[in-house]
Amino acid sequence: MSFSNIIKSMDQDFFQEVLSSCPRKPRETLFARFGIARNRKKVSTLLPGKDPARAAKLKSALGAVDVEDEQGQQLAEEVLRLYLLKRRQILAHAMDHLEVNHEEGLTEEDVDFAAMSEPDRQALRDALAVDHDPQDVDLYIAYMVASS
Repeated sequence: MSFSNIIKSMDQDFFQEVLSSCPRKPRETLFARFGIARNRKKVSTLLPGKDPARAAKLKSALGAVDVEDEQGQQLAEEVLRLYLLKRRQILAHAMDHLEVNHEEGLTEEDVDFAAMSEPDRQALRDALAVDHDPQDVDLYIAYMVASS
């Protein structure tokens, strides 16, 4: 699954939550890259939660990025990465579960999630979902599979 497909499969409310984790400047760069103008009548539209129609357009644009569009995939990856970096405990617990040396979830070791068997991925998901939001866990695993 590509990064754009991960975004495409999200429900709109969750995407808005993910998008809100992006700092304003990179978020506005995304809107500009995809030609999504903001409502100039309201200052509050700079916040992603305040303009759901604009966020929906961005979700649609990112979800439609072709798998071969390297730059588009990098943009989709960055949105997901910024969100997951704010949930480092999930990363740390995943590395603990996989018995990988890490520092707060970050590691120099290559962990190939794409090569993991489906039962192993499900066991990881079940272990992480005990302490974390299942939606975040699913996003983390999908992100790691796409990164592998």
